[in-house]
Amino acid sequence: MTSSKLHLNDLASLDIVSFANQGAWLTLTHPQTGLPLVDTDGNEWQMLLAGKDSGLYRRASSEAMQRRFADINERMSPEAYQEEQINVLSACVIDWKNFVKDGKLLEFNADNAKQIVAQFPWIREQMETFILSRERYFLANAPA
Repeated sequence: MTSSKLHLNDLASLDIVSFANQGAWLTLTHPQTGLPLVDTDGNEWQMLLAGKDSGLYRRASSEAMQRRFADINERMSPEAYQEEQINVLSACVIDWKNFVKDGKLLEFNADNAKQIVAQFPWIREQMETFILSRERYFLANAPA
């Protein structure tokens, strides 16, 4: 018979904000096959993403809400909503590895991150699922 209780010795071991701020690596998968994407040397295409409890995510979400409330009398268009989503998700990109676009290794920076997030909806979907999962940040950062 298994115990239905979880023993906890220190609340700091559940500091999800710290874990979310440190980020976790998402390995991108092919949108059709679900297989991990790798470069010609076999290195995975990865993004280091801050989680939904991170300062980066909360700041970007707060800025989006402030813009919405500033225009409370105007109905938000689907395009404006999508732009908000792109801004929030791209703000959570801390780094990446092995991104190649147009035959060239793509340097990580905020502008390139926003461009990739805007141009590839399948990457946005994987990012959103990953960022919203607290479990991934525990797995990446919690002590063993």
